[in-house]
Amino acid sequence: MPPTVRKPARAGSFYPATAEACASQVAEYRQQAVEIPSEVRGARVYGGVVPHAGWTYSGASAAVVYEALAASAQQPETIVFFATGHRGGIHHPALQRSGAWSVPNGQILIDSELADAMIDEARDTQSLMDKPSAHQGDHAIEVQLPFLIEMLPDTRFVPVAMPHTKDGPAAGEATARAALRTGRRTVALASTDLTHYGANYYGWAPKGSGREAHRWSKEVNDRRYIDCLASMDAIGAYTAGEDDGSACGPSAGAAAVAFAETLGAGKGVLLEHITSWERAKYEQGEPSDFVGYAAMVFI
Repeated sequence: MPPTVRKPARAGSFYPATAEACASQVAEYRQQAVEIPSEVRGARVYGGVVPHAGWTYSGASAAVVYEALAASAQQPETIVFFATGHRGGIHHPALQRSGAWSVPNGQILIDSELADAMIDEARDTQSLMDKPSAHQGDHAIEVQLPFLIEMLPDTRFVPVAMPHTKDGPAAGEATARAALRTGRRTVALASTDLTHYGANYYGWAPKGSGREAHRWSKEVNDRRYIDCLASMDAIGAYTAGEDDGSACGPSAGAAAVAFAETLGAGKGVLLEHITSWERAKYEQGEPSDFVGYAAMVFI
């Protein structure tokens, strides 16, 4: 039986629909990306956090995370994406254990050996399940793959859709054990955005609108989640994201932290923290509806 190939679901909306445009946009975002701090460049990167919005808003923030991976002391063979599951009906972290995903600029293979080991290592906690359908139509991982093809072309991946459950730390720890067991050089990235603020985002606007609301959303509401990630507090990150509505993937962040800490990471380094309004404020006028994005690595 031929391997399952997931076709792109969001090309042409969240990111470009052609190979040429994907390559061009990735190159442009690399130029726009903030500089990697000296403590990160050349360090061992165990994982991180990357946003997953439309590239117009989050592309440059995503690019700096992949730049850090490319400059890591040990480039990854496989990236495990713990990603916000935007679809309903997902009750446990759900991975696809074989096949490939296609995007306009190429195709990336799933690391089936690592995925099998992840399922096996999570058996006692039942913190990972094989459910490829959890990824149908979702963009949280798909928008990352063109960056891998352009910047880390030999890398494979394992996609994991994360629901709003407390399974994140257990899933991350099981994945770390699987990486050690297989000897695979593995990095875990949480694909999540931060606070979704305003009438267009579930009608949630506790501070009204305007610049003070934007300041509160970014500097207060996002901050506890970011601080927990930076201090490698997986449970605290999950709790903050759930309590404050400061992450669409609180469990994803918890999983990536638990993975990285298990393998030896000591801290998270924030590379960029920005909002969609800041990225395009001259087009949007005064802030009323916006989303926060964090780019972070665990070293």
